[in-house]
Amino acid sequence: MREKQPTRRQFTKRIAAVAAAPVAASASTATAQEPAQPARPATVGQALADIIRLRHGQHLNADQLRSVTQRIENNVRMADRLKRIPLQNGEEPAFQFTPDVP
Repeated sequence: MREKQPTRRQFTKRIAAVAAAPVAASASTATAQEPAQPARPATVGQALADIIRLRHGQHLNADQLRSVTQRIENNVRMADRLKRIPLQNGEEPAFQFTPDVP
């Protein structure tokens, strides 16, 4: 007796399962072998300071790096304060530039 042939849908499912098996097996072994992720920075300012340290750290000493980190965190805090101020679309700035024409 001949074995019943699979339908096209069953055949496609089997092919997809066979194709996905090596990927699934490598993904499960890769997650077991991956090193622990480094700790995430606590604030946006610290993350930006880490970028500066990675890019330009060889040119900065510890005091300069601390100063840069502090200034970045101050700028981020100030930006957050400014974002909290509700503005309408047509509001003018708090100052207006008027040139001194002789």
